[in-house]
Amino acid sequence: MGIFDWLSGKRKQSKLSLADQYKILTDTPASIDSEVEGHKMFKRDMTGLLAYFEERPDMERLYNEFTHFTRNELTVSEYLNGANVMDDLEVRSAVKKGFGDIAGFLKDMLEIQENEELRKDFNACKEAVSILKVETSEAEEYFQESGENINNGDIQSAIKNLSKAIELDPVNGLYYYNRGTAKKIMLDYELAIPDLTKSIELNFEHLEMVYFNRAMCKFHTQDIKGSREDNKKARELGYDEYEVEVLEGYIDAVEELGFDEFMKQFG
Repeated sequence: MGIFDWLSGKRKQSKLSLADQYKILTDTPASIDSEVEGHKMFKRDMTGLLAYFEERPDMERLYNEFTHFTRNELTVSEYLNGANVMDDLEVRSAVKKGFGDIAGFLKDMLEIQENEELRKDFNACKEAVSILKVETSEAEEYFQESGENINNGDIQSAIKNLSKAIELDPVNGLYYYNRGTAKKIMLDYELAIPDLTKSIELNFEHLEMVYFNRAMCKFHTQDIKGSREDNKKARELGYDEYEVEVLEGYIDAVEELGFDEFMKQFG
């Protein structure tokens, strides 16, 4: 039995009071939808962790199994190897992110109230993240090389190196964003859109940049409605007002003239 089981139902008594030990005393809901598509914000306490597990039942099962075995008989490394998460790079990256998320909750809960068993599980999660991220250093090398490619004007090589980085670390939103913008530079607008969309799904840090670049790509693929929506989102998130206004003017002109006529006059 892991710490999550222990806190939620030790001897099937006082479940609420145990949870309340790690509850921030505010009326803030345990989870709320953020302005980012498909992303939730969770309260940084036990109620937030429970809400996170409702969204990620796969990580709840894995975490309970993980804490059970690492508390009783296995090292963190032995568990991860036995659980078959080390060989598949996509699974490995997803599990690394999950344990990182849980470690964040545990850290904040320990600041509310210290607990020896919770501390052990927090340290085990941190160790798991460290072991699972070994391969990302190689991904980072490809990412850094792609930056040199772009500086040298070799965009095709940059795209190839970013693709290699994504193979090794497929949940890094920055890699998808850079590959999408590189494809945009090459005027491969249709191919850029899925990468930019993926970076949004992975909650890339600078979403205002992603939405604006995707708005530009949608404009050039004649998805005028989608372009307007993304441009509006970029403005809401604080993207450069001048560039947003320029693109909005282009969109208005296309709606008035039609795309082909607009390109004849301004393309």
